[in-house]
Order: sequence, then structure tokens, then C-alpha cells
Amino acid sequence: MSDRIKILNNNFKALGSTSKAFDIEKTEELMREYTLSFSIVNNDTVFRYISENNIFLYNGQYFDIAGIDGDSGNNNITQVTAEHISYRLADYTLPNGYSFVGTVREIAVDILNEAKTVSEEPASDIFSIGETADLGTVSFSLRDAKNVTAREALIAMSELGVEIAFDNFTVNIPKRRGTNSGITFTYGVNLTGVHRTWQKGNGWSYDIDIADLQKTIGGESYRFVLGDDIVVNDTLSGIVVNSRIISYTECDDPTKNHVTVGVFVRDNASLTIETDRIANTANETANAAKDKANTSLQQGEKYSNVSITHKDGFVASNKAGTQRVVMNGDDCFIVQVLQNGKWVTVNSLEAFGLLVDRLTSKEAKDDFYIKVGKTSTGRYGLTFYLNNNAGLTISSRENNATGVLFDVLTQFSIQAINGVTLKASANDAYIDLIARNVSLITGNIFVHDTDEGKTGTGFTETVKFVTKDEDDNNCVRTFNIIQGILTK
Repeated sequence: MSDRIKILNNNFKALGSTSKAFDIEKTEELMREYTLSFSIVNNDTVFRYISENNIFLYNGQYFDIAGIDGDSGNNNITQVTAEHISYRLADYTLPNGYSFVGTVREIAVDILNEAKTVSEEPASDIFSIGETADLGTVSFSLRDAKNVTAREALIAMSELGVEIAFDNFTVNIPKRRGTNSGITFTYGVNLTGVHRTWQKGNGWSYDIDIADLQKTIGGESYRFVLGDDIVVNDTLSGIVVNSRIISYTECDDPTKNHVTVGVFVRDNASLTIETDRIANTANETANAAKDKANTSLQQGEKYSNVSITHKDGFVASNKAGTQRVVMNGDDCFIVQVLQNGKWVTVNSLEAFGLLVDRLTSKEAKDDFYIKVGKTSTGRYGLTFYLNNNAGLTISSRENNATGVLFDVLTQFSIQAINGVTLKASANDAYIDLIARNVSLITGNIFVHDTDEGKTGTGFTETVKFVTKDEDDNNCVRTFNIIQGILTK
């Protein structure tokens, strides 16, 4: 009697189960295949649940249905193929050129966080990282590889010196799967056949048909798992092979089980993988590793509150974690503050205007900008430019005098509706002052009569001004200032 196969819907709700399935094969290969296949007769009670959206549970592992091939009539049999639930990791894609520096666990966790579906859902919503090997700090990069899935990237981590073991939605990453079990497969005991193949560049592989004695009562001494080192004693050909189990197929009939020993080809064979061990390597001292880490800034690592991520690009944060500068290809350059737990943009500058002594907006560019530095007075301050022409400077007064100096370098105008219009020109010796409904209040007033060269404050003075008479002709009129009060 075969092991029971349970059928669930896509919400993992049980629909039914059967112990009448036959020709069951569950195959797992190091770093590659993990599949299930079986057959049922069409009058099995679970036949109606064999549909494209359902899931199978077999020996504690979930499998998504991958194919259905059925006949009615004399055969009346349906054959089913399924893929381990870990194949869903192929639905999540990493950013092109992905890289990260950290421990094996940190890299794996980041892969799950960064790999997303087309609707921007991360793999970490479904999958998690279990046990991981400790290799210290390492650098992992996919270089120029494009459209790499989360499953491919996790398998590619083998280049760091680890292996991947999928356990439903948990990804374990030991340094090595299996042990040196000491098991020997021999004709007449637990070996029924050997098929040898050789490929240039890969070497020899051996497909071995076995009698899986570990499935029998008292067969504990014959126990082995995927990844174990074993001995194959092919007495018929006189060949003895010491090699590793790279694939293991378990059937409903243990006498039909088989293993493959030899070399294996990884799923990531088509990827260009770049890995760099920063710590704990044989040819690199701890100090050299530290220097290397301190002089390189890579994805996922933070140095002096500066980091690079695929989501934000270059990020520099203050120590309090309340302000940051972000630069990337989408936003260019933005300044953000943390408000109510969210980053809010408070300033945005185009790269063109981002100079040390030049401030402008994205829209203004050369139409209007301000330079910070020495002004026309020789002192430091601001110079306002309009159409690349300097118009006004603001700086401290000469000789460290108290106050602010406004220096008009070209025609200058201040205008208020129904208020004051003040116009001045650097090329003219007069000022036009027009006032409507204006109240001028001053504790002291300074008057300069250009005709007589007199100045005064707080005493009687006569001031001439030009106006129009009744015939619209220019005429000169006067007004008096007595103790700071204007009189007719």
C-alpha cells in the first residue's frame, strides 16, 4: 500500500485524500529538481479534485500541480506531475545587477525582501529563511544577470560555499547537505543495477537502482539521505566508486528506488555569478577583510549612516534617523524628514543646479538664481541674478558695521499695489517715489538737500520737489520738515 496523498485547494483547505495512487515517484536533486508524480484510476474518489489549481501533500511536503495526462476507456488512468511549492519562488524577480554584503542569512533574507512579483509583492510575504551556515561576512553579486528569480538567486548562493534545502515555505541554507554515511551499495544486498554516463566537462555520473533497505523493518543501518557520501561496489564490472548522492527518487515500491551519484549541474549554470568572500577566507587576513569592507560601499551595507539599496538608491541619514538625503535615477536628489513614521520630501533639487555656490529651482535654472560668496562690495553674502545678470547683493556692511547692506547693481524696483512704488537706477542721479494711501512713521528723519549740500535731522528744512501744475507743466514746489513732521 502506498503512502497517502492528500489534495488541498489553493487556500490549503483539505479536499480529500487517497491511498490508492500508484507509480508514485518523488525526486529531489541537489540544487535542482524537486518533483512528484503519480497515477490514479479515474473512478478514484479524489479524481474530481485533480484540477490545475490544487495542491498535493505527500510525506509532509507541498507540491503544486504541474501537469495532467489522462485516458478514459480501457486504461481509465490519469497521470499527474507536480512541482515542489518552492518553485513558486520563480514568480519573484530580483532587480537587475543585484548585490549584497552580509552574512549568509542576511543575504538570503534580503533576496526574499528584494525579489518581487509584477504587483510588487515580495517573496518574504510567503517564504522565510530557516537554518543557515555561518561563513562570516561575504559579498554576493549577480553582476549583469537580468530577470533572475528568487529561486535561481538562492541556488546561486552555492558559489559562496553553501547548499539550499527547501522545506515547504522555509529555505534552509547549510554549508553542506548530507554526511559521509559509510553506506556501501553492493549487488546481492541493496544494489540491483548501475547505469554509467560520462560528459565532457562534468565527468562520470552513476544512476543506481537500489533496494532501499532503510524503508524496511530493521534497516536503520542502511539509512542515507540526499547529499551523503557513499560507496558503490559494482562487482559485475569491477568498479568501486566513492561519490556523493546528488539525486534521490523514492517510489511507492522501495525496491524501485534509485539514486544518482557523481557531479551535478546547478540551475544557475546560465547566470553570471560574482561572489567575493570578505571575511574568513584562507588567503585574506582579518585586518585585510576589515579594510576591504571599510573602503567599499555595496548593496545592503551601511557605513557612517550611508547605504545603497535597490529601493532608494544612495541614502545618507543623520545619526538620529530623522533626516536623510536620497539620490537615485527616479527622484534625482531629495531631502526628506521623518514625520509620523513616514519619510516626507521637504526639498528637491535638479542635479544641474546642485553646485556649492549656486541655488535655484528646477524650473528657473538660468532665469533666476542666487550665488553664495563674495559680493560686489567684497564681502560675503548673496548675489541675485536675473537672466545671468547680477541685480542685487545682500551682505554685511563695510568695516564690520552693524546692519545689512543692500547694494543695487542695476535698475531696482519695489512696487506694492495701492502702496509705494520705489524706482531707482544705477545710471541716474534721481529717485522716483510715488505713494498712495501710505503712512510713513519714523522716530527721526534724515534729509539731504543736494542743492545746498546740507543735511539735518529733527530741525526745519525746506525740500524742493518737481510736480505738475494745473496745465500739466512741470513746476517746483516745496515742503517743510519741522521736528521730523512734514508740513506744507
